[in-house]
Amino acid sequence: MEKRAYASLRVMNSKYIARNQRRRGGGGLGGFSLIELLVVISIMVMLLSIAGTALTTPGSRSQEAGDRLSSSVSLAAAHAAAKNRLVWLKIGPQEEVPTDLEIRFFHSLDGTNRPDSVREFRRAVVLEKMRVSAELPDFGDRPRAEVPDRMKDGGMLVIKPTGELYMVSDQDGYPMPEGGLRMISEIGLQTLRGRTGIPNPKDVAALQLRGISAHTHVYTP
Repeated sequence: MEKRAYASLRVMNSKYIARNQRRRGGGGLGGFSLIELLVVISIMVMLLSIAGTALTTPGSRSQEAGDRLSSSVSLAAAHAAAKNRLVWLKIGPQEEVPTDLEIRFFHSLDGTNRPDSVREFRRAVVLEKMRVSAELPDFGDRPRAEVPDRMKDGGMLVIKPTGELYMVSDQDGYPMPEGGLRMISEIGLQTLRGRTGIPNPKDVAALQLRGISAHTHVYTP
């Protein structure tokens, strides 16, 4: 009985030794060494980095800014309807960093535009290295907006609780909607480069707004 057990142990041990020998250098059946694994990982990281750069297309920053501005308009319209209040979105250069674009949210407590009735109800959204531009080339399949319907250097969007959206020029105070309701208004966005804020003509987007329902759509080249 002891001889059989001893023989079995010898067989198992010989198989274990043979397997280890094959892994270390026999017949190419061994695994990767640590250095080989590090080389493969380094190559994969480099390829992923190159692919990420190739997939970054001009207009991606302006597209992101347009999406954030679109979300801000939708949020303001929902707030106006839920609270039954008049809402203003003030869009313009940030005071501290003029090369950044700032979106600020205000509403009226009693339905008027008296300064003591207006309150800011949400933290401002900042779009870095971005400006409002009324001089965008034609691109995409977006409907054409007339010159008076394009926001210039900055301005306000006024949204009623019923959903109508008005674009007004930037001015002191909180203006009330005036004139007829525009079917289409447009806010052009253009990225800036460097510390001095040089406009990038290839990185632009257009946010179009439907006045009757505050519906938005972002167009890019």
